[in-house]
Parts: sequence; structure tokens; C-alpha cells
Amino acid sequence: MNKRIKGQHLLCVPPPPTIGVLDSLQRGTIAEVFARTILHFVPPKDRPLVLDLTHRVGDFWKHCGYWYRVVRMDLDLDGALRAGGHIDLVGDFREPLPFRDRTFGAVAFDPPYSLFGSNKGYAAKTYTAMYRSFGEMRFRQSAREWARILRDDGVLIARTQDAHRRGRYVPMSDILERDIAGSFVRTDEVIHEIGGFPPRFAMVPPPKTRKIHSFFQIYAKGAADGHPRVWDMEEPIDWEAVEPE
Repeated sequence: MNKRIKGQHLLCVPPPPTIGVLDSLQRGTIAEVFARTILHFVPPKDRPLVLDLTHRVGDFWKHCGYWYRVVRMDLDLDGALRAGGHIDLVGDFREPLPFRDRTFGAVAFDPPYSLFGSNKGYAAKTYTAMYRSFGEMRFRQSAREWARILRDDGVLIARTQDAHRRGRYVPMSDILERDIAGSFVRTDEVIHEIGGFPPRFAMVPPPKTRKIHSFFQIYAKGAADGHPRVWDMEEPIDWEAVEPE
């Protein structure tokens, strides 16, 4: 269990800010934008229990962890410790989770994107052996488990990024929505414009656009059957054409 939920130091925690109207375009760090997002969609009254499926060093919780009881899960304990993080549970978000039904008020998820960049980062070293191709980056079975442990009024908050690969635009936000449509319905989305100079994703060569944004997608439990979806109007993605070399 998250050690931050214990101890007398909680007496010094300031009251959470009130997030009224949340603009769909947000600027700031990942931690700042996530804090605004979860405070808006998951009110911190009574300090809800939240599962972070991909905690790593806890970037999400720098500005809002005081107001939630966070269960910190990651695949790589040693890597998290070396990077200065602390986790409560070693686990793979694609596997069955050791929690009772309807335990959590929210689930946070920032999936790895090792296939889109170099092979030197944390996600690449940890996940490349598991994700040998884009076609394997599927979350359908995982989503059923996330829905099982989520309360009926709970939400899934997933951070996604679109990318270019071999001349193709890879819409990870839509791919995730499609894969979990049997368990979740996307109800909202916050666009995070990544600041700083040069832009974070300036390594993409012309004539492609530079990716200087990511998304925080908000999902509620429930099958998306019958809802209009982007992929219903598009050609299926040819995974072989976009697999890494």
C-alpha cells in the first residue's frame, strides 16, 4: 500500500484545489496536466483509492498524490528503485490483477511506447522483448481486468501519444480506444501541449509534423457497441507495414 497514505504528516496537506471548468487544451508538465485532469474527473473527497498500472517514478502524482490513496504498480522493481521511484506491487498490466472486484475509484495508465523511439530508454529495455511488433500492443484482455477492479462509477485515465512510423501515421489514441471498446467507453479527452524549446518531439524529420502533444483519455466502464468510432470509417491498419525493423 502506498506509504503516503499513512502517518501524521497528512495533517499538513493543504486542501485540494477546486477544478471547475477544465479546458480541453492544457499546457504544463505531465504532472501538472495529470493533476488537473484527475482532480476534475475524480474528485478527491474521501481520498479515493487509485491504481497506477505503470507507476515507474510516479511522475503523475507529484502535484496530486496527497489527495489520493495510490497503489503503485510497475513491471520493473529494480529499474524503478534505481530511478528513484517506489512501488507497492510488481506486476504486468496485461496479466490478472490481485484485487477484488470494484476496488478502485480510478485506474491510471501510461503505456510504454518503446517501438516508436530509440532502443535506449527505460520502456525499450523493459518492454521490447514483450512487444516484438505493433500488432502485439493490444490491450483488449487487459481492459476486462481493469474494468473488473474498477468501481461502477470509476474512470480509467490513459495517457496516449500518436506517432509516425515508416511513413505511416500511427494513431495510438484510436488504437487504444478500439482495443478496449468491449469494456470501456471514451467519455472525454484532454490534449496536453508539451512546452519548452525545442519541442519535445522535434526529432521527426520533415515533411512530417512534429508531435508536440499527447492525450489524457477519460474512459467509463461499459461496452462501446453502437457508438460511432473513428476506425469504422477507415481502412484497417496494415501492421506489417509499420512494424519496426
